[in-house]
Amino acid sequence: MVSGRKVLVIGDGLGGVSFANKLRLKANDTHIKVIGNSPRHYYKADGLQIPFHLKNYRNSIKNIRFLLHESIEYQRDDVVRINSGQKTVALSSGSTEYYDYLVIATGARFAPEDIPGYDGEAKHFYDLQHSMELQLILEKFQGGTIVVTVPDSPYQCPPAPYQFAILADEYFKKKGIREKVTLTFLSPFKTLFPLEDISGRIETLFIDHGIGFKTGFKTTSVSQKNREVISEDGNHENYGLLVMVPPHKGQPYVVDSALPNEFGFVTVDKYTLQVEDTPGVFAIGDAANLKTVKAGSATMRQAETVSDIIAKELGSDYPVRQYDGGASCLIYTGNNKGAHIITSYSGETSMSKPDRLGFYLKRIDSDLYFSSLVRGMS
Repeated sequence: MVSGRKVLVIGDGLGGVSFANKLRLKANDTHIKVIGNSPRHYYKADGLQIPFHLKNYRNSIKNIRFLLHESIEYQRDDVVRINSGQKTVALSSGSTEYYDYLVIATGARFAPEDIPGYDGEAKHFYDLQHSMELQLILEKFQGGTIVVTVPDSPYQCPPAPYQFAILADEYFKKKGIREKVTLTFLSPFKTLFPLEDISGRIETLFIDHGIGFKTGFKTTSVSQKNREVISEDGNHENYGLLVMVPPHKGQPYVVDSALPNEFGFVTVDKYTLQVEDTPGVFAIGDAANLKTVKAGSATMRQAETVSDIIAKELGSDYPVRQYDGGASCLIYTGNNKGAHIITSYSGETSMSKPDRLGFYLKRIDSDLYFSSLVRGMS
C-alpha cells in the first residue's frame, strides 16, 4: 500500500461520506479528508414523508462526525474554487488544500430563479426546511387544486413527486376532505413518467387514486397574481397550491472550475466516474453529468467504483467494479404497498409488483441508511 497520499473529498452528503468510509475500509493508511459545511447530515428521502406526518424529522438527521470513521479528517468550510491543474482547492476560510486524488461529491443546488415567479410561491419537499414548511401548509389546506410538477431538466429522485401525489390522495382521504381536493400532475415529458417502460404503470396508479395528469407541459413561469403555471407553448393551469421540484444545477464553484457541462454538472466517464481529461479527479452522485437516475442508490454504487479505483492505484488488491449505471428506487404505490424500480445503462427498466414488504422497507429505510449504507457497509 502506498502511504502518504492524500484523498480530498468535497461534499459531506451521501456521496462524500459513503465514499470516504468505503475507501477507509480498503486503504486504511491513506490520508482521507472531507470538506463540507452541513450542520447536520439529513436523509433526503424522508422529505417525502415528513409533510404527511409519516416521519419525525428528528429521526432523519445525524451529526456528520457520528457517521464518518474516526480516522477520517473533517473540516467545516466552503469551497471557492477547484484548480485541477495545480491539484488544489481554495476554501472560503482562506486556506488551500492540496490533493493527490480529488472526489467531487458536491450534489446539486436548487435554481428557482430559472422559473420566473417560482420563488416565494411554489413549495417543495427536497430539503428539510421546505419539507417541514409544506407539512404546515398541508395541515391548513381545506380544499382546492393542488398542482404537482417537475422541471424539464435532471433532478433528484425522479419518482418522488409522483409518490407525493399518491400520498396526498391518501392524506386528504384520512382528513375526510378528499372530495374538496383536486390533484393534478403536470409532466414535461411526452409520457407521464420519464422512464417510458414503466410510465403506463404509474398512469394506472394515478387513475386508481383519482389523480389527473397532463403530459408535455413544460413549465416556464409562474404567475403569482393569477395563481397559474404557464407552459413553454403558452398553456395555463390554475392552482390553489403549487408543489414543484425546483430546477437543479451544479454548485457555483464547480461551474467556475471549467470542469462542468451546461447545467454545472461535472462531465465524467460513465463507467469510471473520472472527470474528463483530468486524471486523479472524480465526480459522483448528483454532481456528475450521467444519463442515469439521480438517486441515492446510484450514488452509493458510484462511490464503490471510485473507492475501488483509488484503492487499486494505492496498491490494494481490491477488484475494480465499473459503474454500470445501476440504480434502484423504492417507491410508495399506495394502499400500504411499495415497489422497486430498477434501471441501468442497458436501457432496460423494471418495476416490481407492489407489496407490503416494499411498503415496510420504505418506512424503515432511514434506519438502514444511517446504520450501514452511509457508513460504507453496503
